[in-house]
Amino acid sequence: MRHFNLRYQMCHGADGLMSHMLWRNAARIIGLLMGLMTAPVWALPSTFNSTIGSALLCMDALDPGYFYTYLSQAFGAPYQHQGGAWWFKTPNTKLWNVQITSILVSDGRDGLLFIAAMSEVSTDKLAQAIFNNTGTRFTPGSSGKWPVLVSNTGSMIAWEKTKSKIYCAKDKRLFRLQP
Repeated sequence: MRHFNLRYQMCHGADGLMSHMLWRNAARIIGLLMGLMTAPVWALPSTFNSTIGSALLCMDALDPGYFYTYLSQAFGAPYQHQGGAWWFKTPNTKLWNVQITSILVSDGRDGLLFIAAMSEVSTDKLAQAIFNNTGTRFTPGSSGKWPVLVSNTGSMIAWEKTKSKIYCAKDKRLFRLQP
């Protein structure tokens, strides 16, 4: 680097070097500030709404390996593995015009195949957003301490602490071939 600076000074003089360094530092500072002011942009696959939305509404096959790969390519590695599921953070992601904070995919080890999505809206607001965008209705499935809404396709919306969770779960033993 020193060799470059001496050669630059010999060609352009001390004023040229100072001007070049000021512009270079100004460009770095502007780039840094622009990076701080804008949110990171996640390029979702064009098939995200149909692929993940259909699976969450139980309108598609549940293949944990496929969804793990699909979500890893879209959002990077899962941030945790807990409760038999891989958890993916989904920043700046909307599904049915509702912000989705995480997507969970079963690890396939136990008897369930499932995919789930977490949102910070109420169960009623999530059900209404889904109806507005797909026409799929949810009706009360249970009225216990934690009521569940159920669609005619088998998808469920449940309240979990401060978030609603929509999921589709199937028993993988139902999919084994009989001899």
